Amino acid sequence: MKKNVFNFDSSDLSDNKKDICAILGSGNIKLTSFLNWPEMLRVARHSSVSPSLYLAAKHNEKKFCVPDEIYKELKLDYTICSFLNQIKLEDFERVSFEFKKTNISFILLKGIHLLNTAFSFDSGARAIGDIDILVKKDDLVSASRIITVLGYKYFESLTNARPTRMFIKKSETGIELAVHLHTHIVNLSEKFMDKDLTSINLDDIFSSANVAAPLFGKDAGLLMKNEHMLISLCEHGFRHGFARLGLLYDIHKFIGYAGNNLDWQEVKRVSVSWSIKVPVCQGLYLSRLFFGTNIEADFLSQLCPKGFSLLEQYLLGRVAKQDYLKEYEYPFLYFLQKKPLFSKTRFLKTCFSNKFRI
Repeated sequence: MKKNVFNFDSSDLSDNKKDICAILGSGNIKLTSFLNWPEMLRVARHSSVSPSLYLAAKHNEKKFCVPDEIYKELKLDYTICSFLNQIKLEDFERVSFEFKKTNISFILLKGIHLLNTAFSFDSGARAIGDIDILVKKDDLVSASRIITVLGYKYFESLTNARPTRMFIKKSETGIELAVHLHTHIVNLSEKFMDKDLTSINLDDIFSSANVAAPLFGKDAGLLMKNEHMLISLCEHGFRHGFARLGLLYDIHKFIGYAGNNLDWQEVKRVSVSWSIKVPVCQGLYLSRLFFGTNIEADFLSQLCPKGFSLLEQYLLGRVAKQDYLKEYEYPFLYFLQKKPLFSKTRFLKTCFSNKFRI
């Protein structure tokens, strides 16, 4: 893929985001002459990377000129993250035990998967958020019943699009815990986004999954194979308009973790087979742009040989400059995937039939 396909490079990032990427990334981006740490802290918190920023600065306070008060705030974020993760993992162990006892196969998604892999070096390196679990559609009712018996309450209003279910409860210490059961790796909030997801082979995802190692001493489930996980991270970031640095940092860290165990040709094959190469290409490009991610030479040009359309260049240019996309702009990212004219027409028709404002 030719350089500067969006007519910008890392120099177009704001100084604060550039400095965060320089500290967290692979060294391709250089620090600015003046580090505005109060603003960097604000951005890092918004982007869900402040615990990682603390770990990166922990042994380099002088190098990065971290003011004492900022260092204390970063350490606090890390400590809270670690504490909350431990509580969530302890409760997840109960869920995992009951699922296995009833022979329910389940795959770890998103944060809890990453904490088992790319961020396994420290339980406070990345916040888990919800416990996201992929189950087979036939097991959804049984899994839901188990979650309910464990004290969770079903929140139907949070999951009104596809067959997913969100359950919430308070821990003994008053911490809100959430388990999100998925029956698909793509969790979407609008019906028009469901139309072209049948190419994603869920049977292949389950059959190729590997048993997870104990998660910081806690029982775990299955992990998607590396290629599937990377694709799902790119799609997840794509669906959110790559609006937070953390979405791209997840991609960066996972590629670093997988290393030589990541088959790039398999990533390409699956991306094409699942009709999901646009999110993958965009996620990988932006991860490399922001964090200097080590991606196989010419891989992006093989995946997207025609480069990006003018609309993609505009929208992703906005993302790269961190001018966050608004909610009504997200559908246009999906619109880019529709190649034949009849697919684009059907997409727009479905948007309007579901009363989605564009």
